[in-house]
Amino acid sequence: MIALQKKEHISHSQIRNGRCLLKYKLINLLGEIKEENNAMKLGSVVHIIAHDYVKSCVENSYDADFDLMNKLVDKYFNDSGLPEDFYISLRDAMIIFAERGVDFNSILDFEKEFLVDINSPDGSKSDNPVMVKGIIDRVNCYRVDDGSVIEFIDYKHQSKISTEEDVNNDLQLSIYKTIGCNYLYTGYDYVRHGIFHTKYNFIRWSELKKVSECGAEFENIENFLRRQWERLINTPDDQYEPTKGETCWEYGGCPVMAADKCPLYTKVEVEKMKQGSIDEKVRALRSIDIQRDIMLSQVKTYFKENSAMTIDGGPVGYYPTSSYKYKLEPFRNFAINIQADITGLTISKRDAEKVIKKIIDPDDLSEAEQLELDAMKIDTAKNTFKY
Repeated sequence: MIALQKKEHISHSQIRNGRCLLKYKLINLLGEIKEENNAMKLGSVVHIIAHDYVKSCVENSYDADFDLMNKLVDKYFNDSGLPEDFYISLRDAMIIFAERGVDFNSILDFEKEFLVDINSPDGSKSDNPVMVKGIIDRVNCYRVDDGSVIEFIDYKHQSKISTEEDVNNDLQLSIYKTIGCNYLYTGYDYVRHGIFHTKYNFIRWSELKKVSECGAEFENIENFLRRQWERLINTPDDQYEPTKGETCWEYGGCPVMAADKCPLYTKVEVEKMKQGSIDEKVRALRSIDIQRDIMLSQVKTYFKENSAMTIDGGPVGYYPTSSYKYKLEPFRNFAINIQADITGLTISKRDAEKVIKKIIDPDDLSEAEQLELDAMKIDTAKNTFKY
């Protein structure tokens, strides 16, 4: 058996893969499988566009540069291999990102790379190194009345906006905050971290804390990193065993299972995942907004011919709700009868309601006119898709 070439460092992505040791082995140690899909490609494109844009704005002291953003979107999208359907969504999100501008007074670093030995607080190499590597998307700093604040920010291009609890418990940012405060940026009084949702131009922040009160949190993170180092780096070559769990379906399916490398799944299960089952389309709709209309159309087509089902403990399918639909021709005739000018009016439910209210006070309608007005509305069943 060929000995594995163990890594010289660990990172958040390796820790995430390492929840299944077989996945970590095949992706990170052997490089037999590439963990790549459209959602991950899109995230990479967003990061590189944001980096180049912020870098240029900082270097040239621009508050915003929309021409530059458009050029960067075109450049990196064309090289990404992403489907054309992604372009509009990406461009709209990055233009919103550009509108936020760059606050030169608060940016300390962007795309800050680090490689530190957490067993060596003074920066020298320890006898038992635990090397941690990563890239912090942005670091802000500024002064407040009673001290200085440092902020660690990670860009995410996802549809779901994180809650404050999500951000407080975010492992990746907790690692970055610990490394940042202990090894990269010292002397600050307060610290917090945040997720910048590029799709919505919105930052969800964690709780602002005094750095002096974060000792226990930092110690817990460092101990966690030491355990992960021992688990990922020092596991014997023949003991990288697969672990079956919810992580097998992250990002629409485990690349190990897709490559028929996982001994825990049957061929039927693997084929189901590779074909993109209705279950997986529903899960994708819940988690991302990319290609939403295309996937939703595919799922709706399925349920037109099939009954509802239960996925992850919840019902999925079509459900009727009550709504009103206006008969436009009777409305037109009614308006003409009372000599209302509807020239150039786009007749819709909302327009009809507004015009009716403006045309005449309902209290002044005759019984015949009231019956004619009521006849314009018919109760209908509107299909609502629940996923």
